Amino acid sequence: MYDDQREECFNNLAEKEGFPCSVFQHQNHGQTETAKSWEDEQEDLVGWLRKLPKPVGIMACHDDRGQQVLDACRRTNLLVPDEVAVIGSDNSEFLCNLSIPSLSSIDVNSERIGYEAALLLDRMMDKKAQFNKPMYFDPVGVVVRQSTEVSACSDPDIATALSFIRQEACHGITVAEIEKRVPLSRSVLNRRFKKLVGRSPKTEILHVQLNMARRMLTDTNLPIATISSNTGFSDAKYFTSVFRRLTGTTPSGYRQKHGRYDGLTGLTAE
Repeated sequence: MYDDQREECFNNLAEKEGFPCSVFQHQNHGQTETAKSWEDEQEDLVGWLRKLPKPVGIMACHDDRGQQVLDACRRTNLLVPDEVAVIGSDNSEFLCNLSIPSLSSIDVNSERIGYEAALLLDRMMDKKAQFNKPMYFDPVGVVVRQSTEVSACSDPDIATALSFIRQEACHGITVAEIEKRVPLSRSVLNRRFKKLVGRSPKTEILHVQLNMARRMLTDTNLPIATISSNTGFSDAKYFTSVFRRLTGTTPSGYRQKHGRYDGLTGLTAE
């Protein structure tokens, strides 16, 4: 099952990066007896959550399970995302936005998967192709919502800086503008920011800009120049240069690979 594959891959990646990983398995996993009720499963989940070291990040194999984790956190008074950050998978927008708090999730690009499946089925029916091994496609990326709010950290000054970056990065802000928001010198800001976030404020601005650019390239037909302007870059040529340097492909190439499909007609145009 794909849930088990996601679990295995996540565990392997966490182990490779040197992070311990705990997996929740309810008692009926892989068994045929009558499934537990929602309340019984939630009690098992609550017990597991209580034993985990805090703060902790949890990846759910799909958004339904992510919503269960959020419910279990409320039951045991665990703060999300301060103590437990939660991310789901598949980006079911209705479910993610219905959750309290709203659930961050991985956009697996279901449209492309559906298109490729239909294309393969059509070729198989015409006896032009055979299905003999799984096909894998890169996800669009993470859709960040409240359950993984990055500004939730123990340092209030850095939390303020992060919140400002997230709100204003695509308006072309500079590090000097961030300094006006917090009572820190540039050297102290950089040091504390890197310690808590893992990158400098300047790099974080660029990170937010590129994430927004990826989403616009994937979800819209806007011209590259418009996306460049809307994400705070000075001109399209500079935007293309930075995008290629940091992602290994041009904006047009990224759109061609990850763009949404319109039925069976192919990729959306630029």
